[in-house]
Order: sequence, then C-alpha cells, then structure tokens
Amino acid sequence: MGREAIVRGLLLSLAVLLQACAAGSMASGGLLSPVGLLPEGTQGVVFLHDSGRREPEVTEARRAEAECALAQVWGLVHGVDEVGAKVELRFWAQGGALTLLSHRTTGGQERAEPVDQAQFVTGFRRLLSAYVDERTGEAVFTLHRRRADWRVDFRGTSDVSRPPEAKTQPVRREGVSVETYAAVVRVAGEMARLMGGPSESGASFAATVTLEDDGLVGWEPGPYEGAGREAGSSSRARLQGDLVQALLPFTHGVGRREVRLALRGTHRPEETVSSWRLVEAEALHPEPTGGADEDVIAGYRALHESILREWREEVEDSGRLALRLGAEELAFWIIGGVVAHGTGAILEVAAPRLMEILLRGGARVRGWLGNLLRRLPQAERNAFSLLWEKLELRGARSLSQAEERELSRLAKRLEDLIAVPLSREEKEDLRTTARASFQRLHPELAEAMKLGRGGSYEIHHRRPLEYAHLFLGEDINARSNLAAVARPVHQRISGLWTKFRKGRSGSQVDAAEVKQVAEIVDRHFQRWYDALHDSRSTSALDEATQSALNDIERLLARG
Repeated sequence: MGREAIVRGLLLSLAVLLQACAAGSMASGGLLSPVGLLPEGTQGVVFLHDSGRREPEVTEARRAEAECALAQVWGLVHGVDEVGAKVELRFWAQGGALTLLSHRTTGGQERAEPVDQAQFVTGFRRLLSAYVDERTGEAVFTLHRRRADWRVDFRGTSDVSRPPEAKTQPVRREGVSVETYAAVVRVAGEMARLMGGPSESGASFAATVTLEDDGLVGWEPGPYEGAGREAGSSSRARLQGDLVQALLPFTHGVGRREVRLALRGTHRPEETVSSWRLVEAEALHPEPTGGADEDVIAGYRALHESILREWREEVEDSGRLALRLGAEELAFWIIGGVVAHGTGAILEVAAPRLMEILLRGGARVRGWLGNLLRRLPQAERNAFSLLWEKLELRGARSLSQAEERELSRLAKRLEDLIAVPLSREEKEDLRTTARASFQRLHPELAEAMKLGRGGSYEIHHRRPLEYAHLFLGEDINARSNLAAVARPVHQRISGLWTKFRKGRSGSQVDAAEVKQVAEIVDRHFQRWYDALHDSRSTSALDEATQSALNDIERLLARG
C-alpha cells in the first residue's frame, strides 16, 4: 500500500473517529501544526494550522486541570479511613495537562479520624503547582493515611513513553457532563448488583471497562472468586459510590482505551456486613505497532485531541461527545480547523468572506456556521453538506463541473446571508434551540425553573439575537452568551435594550457598541443569571435597572 493511500485511509478513519465528537459552542482554540508529516502540497492530504491559544487561556486551562485533578484525588481518598493505608496515583503530566493512568490502594488497620477536605486540598494543590505544572513525564503520588491526615510522597520520571490516551494539551473545563456521569453511575450499579457478598477474606473480582474520549462504551466482567453471601444494600451502595469515584477520572483521556478494575472482598466473623474494596484501577496499554507510519498516526491523533479539547471546553453539552455525528456536522467542524490544499479555491471565488471566517477555526466558528446553515432550506443544507464532504475526503478533482457549480451557488447563498439580520422565525428557532441546550446542560436547574413549560423563567441572550449578524464567526447561541433569568429580570433587561435601540438607528449600531451595552447589563444584572429568583429582591432590581440605564444614557450621549 502506498503512503498516500495510507494517509487517505487514516483520514477516512479520522472521519469515523470524529463521530465521537459533537456540535458545540463556547470559546476558541487551535489545532496543532503538522510535525513530521508529508510535505505541503501532497495531493489529497489535509494540513493543520495552529490558530494559537492565548496565554490567559492556557493559564486558565492549567488551573482547571489542577482543580480537576484535586477533585479526582479527593474522590479517591476521602473514603479511605484506615491508618496505614496507602494510595498510589500515577498521572501523565505534559504542559499542565494531567491524565490519570492508574490508582491502587493497599494496607490499612485501625480506623482513622476524618480528614478536613479544605486542608487536604490546599496542601495537595501546592504539590501540583510545585511538581507538575511544567513537567513532562510520569508523576507518581503516594499518599500515606495517618490518624488525622495524609502524608504525600512524590516522584517523577521522564524516561517512559507517553501513553496513547494521555492528554498533551490542558483543558479549560472542570468535571464531566451529565451524560458521562450518568453512564458511569449506571455501569457502577450494574457491577455492584452483579457481586454477592464475599464469604472469605480472599474473595476477588475483576472487570474491564471500555471508554472512548468522554464516552463509556461498555464493560465486561472478569474472574469472580470466593463469593457466597448476600451483600447488603448499604454495602452495595457504598461499592457503587467507590466505583463511580474510581472510573470518573479515566473519562478525561483521549481516544479508545480500556481500564481494568480489581476488587477484593472481606467478611470478618465479628461483622454482619460484608464489604468490597477497589484495590486497583489501571488503563491498559497495547504494545505499539511500530512501522514507518507512526508519525502519520501520531499526527492524526494530535488532530483528534485538539478537536476533543475544543469540544470539552466549548461544547454546550459535552455529553453529546458520545453521539454519532451526521455528515453535515462533521464536514463543518473539519472546515473550521484544517485546510485541504487545492480544494478551497472553489469557495474562495464564490464566497471569499465565508472562507475568510471559516479559516479562523475553532468551535465558535463551527457554531456560527451551524446557525448560518440553518437559514437555508433543508434540501439545500443536505446538498451542501454532501458536496463538502466529498470535497474534503476526496479532493477538488472528485467534483464534476455540475457539482462545482452547485457548490459555488450554495456557498454564494450562505455568503449573501452573512450580514442579513435574523428574521422573526429564525430568532424563534434559535431561542428554542438555546432553551433546549440549557435544559440538557443544567437539567436540575431547568426543572426547578420550569423552562419551556410556561414557567416564569426565560433564556436571555447577552448579545441579542437582533445583532447576531454583527458578530461574524461568533455563535450567538454559545453557552457563554446565554443566561437563564426570571421573567421580571428579563423584562428589565429588555427595557434597557429598547432604550439603546431607540437611541441608535440600526445603521448606526456596530458590534463594539453592542458589546459595551452587553457589558453594562452583565455588570448590573449578573447576580440574577442562572439563579432562582427571590421576589423580595425588587428593590435591588430597581436599583440595578436605574444604574444600568444611567450607564447606557452616558454611552448614547457620547455619540
């Protein structure tokens, strides 16, 4: 098989791989530059261009990685309450990114006293800052349980190879999505229900869990020895909780991988309840295949991680990572971050402004393009996505003259819509979509607010939909532009925008001034964003409204 054919095969595999990613929204980011790949200009090969992450974004991402690791570690150790117990945690550290590789618990004798979480987190945070931030390699923390606290030893090594699931870019997001959490809870419950109570101290159980990016694909039970008693409901509930804490950190890896769990059960004659303890969880690493195409594979793995990082940071509902992408979403995500040399000329001629925006890359642009695409009739959307997918995967020469003309026509249709304000129907469509995405991301809050059920809460667009056409390449439905507010609050905010609208005719308004008004509204009303409304706050609401009104009048007076 020729090298070009291998690369094309990898590109097609990438398309399948990216079906684990999903439509998203919130911020910007970049893809990695090619290293050790084929020369630019090679027919049918995509090349990555780094749009660059700003230093504040990287700093915030490293902070989020550290806080996420702290939460993972506390989740694993807070239930270990025996003096002399030892917990070993292995991370891969790279540029501030932290990926848990394994954790194991051993030993333990008499009961220990509770440990103060705040004190533990403060101390462990200092260790992460001191040892991990700029390190590349394996970082091993060994925690020794003492009577009232933990002692921590650290060692690091750079002489081991990076595991394939390890992140190389810090992610500006803490925690996991609702869907990921629900999947982990479900699998942990299935394991706990399967296991009976151990009848002897040597009981053991093993299982293998398969993950892909943030998604949990499935699990298989392994050897189960020494069971014989019925486990009590409290014992199973505790075991399920331990399994959840054990599995959640592994959902922050990259690509498809397996995690092996080992549990040990005990039943002491003097106790009425049997118990299980998770003694080890470890990501399994297949042997490298080797060969001349390792660099190519590594390059496409880097592309996948870059896309996954952006979705983890920016997607409105990162749980959708586990869902299958349609050709439309896949095509329009790829166009935002990669340039297929020799294939963009068609669109550059027909829609130069559109191409200029698309080549910025990032999830904001993808979200913006998705909104723009929704303004076309469904038949035209389908035709455009199919043509673009063919162009991306097979190159410009794969299109017939008739297909080129059709692609140009559709691109021109999109180009013409760029600066056109949204219609009333299009605004309503985006409001419905925004409400649905908020409900997916914050189901409990949305339920309490009765969003979408004639309740008293609404979704506020910080930058209003009527000015969406001023923000080219920005997703007006990005989560960062949405806030759930009570109807009385929303009415006050709407009144402020009416004041601004009356003071400026449509032709006088520009994006910079809209941003200024949005910042004024945020400054005075942010306390009511994404929060249940207290009707006793009317006086505070009156004060915020008057203060914001004064700021807007001063803005209008400046001309």
